[in-house]
Amino acid sequence: MPMDYKAKLLSLLSVPAEADDETIENRVSEIVKQAAGQAQRLTSCAELAKNHKELVTKYDALLNAQVEADLAKFDAVIEDNEATKAALLSNRDATVKLLEGAFKKASAKPGTPLYNRAEAGRPKSPTEGEVDNGPDARARAAKIRNRAVELVKTARMQYQSAFVQATKEFATAGN
Repeated sequence: MPMDYKAKLLSLLSVPAEADDETIENRVSEIVKQAAGQAQRLTSCAELAKNHKELVTKYDALLNAQVEADLAKFDAVIEDNEATKAALLSNRDATVKLLEGAFKKASAKPGTPLYNRAEAGRPKSPTEGEVDNGPDARARAAKIRNRAVELVKTARMQYQSAFVQATKEFATAGN
C-alpha cells in the first residue's frame, strides 16, 4: 500500500485534511519563521553564556585579589592563612567584620590586668602611708570622740552631727 505523503504532511503541520495548498504554504512559512526565531534565541543564549563565563572569570580574579589584600591587611591577627582565605572566599563581608574586630582588639591599649584572686595580694589603700597612727593621733582621736559623746549628752545631738562639730572645734583650736 502506497504511503499518503500529503495526509502525513497535513498531520505534522496540524492542518485539517481538507486544507488547500495556500493554507499549507502559510503554515509552512509560519513554522520557518518560528525556526528562524529559535535559531536567533539560541545564538543569543550562546553569547550570554560566553559573557557569563567571562564575567565569572573576572569576578573570581577580583575576589582573589581582594582576599589577598585582606590577608595582607590583617596579617597581625591571622593565625591560619588557608582557613582565613577559605572563609574570605565563601563569605567575605562577615569574615572582614570579624577580622576588623580582632584587629581593633589587638591594637587597643591594654587595660588593667586581671589577677587570680588566690595569687593577688591585698590592694593598697588609697591613703596608705598618709595616715598618722602615732600616739599623738590616737590622743587627738580620743579627745574628738569624748567631745562628741559630751555633745550628744548635753546638746541632745545625734552622734554623727556631734562628731562633725567636735572635729571642727579641734581643727579651729589647733589641737
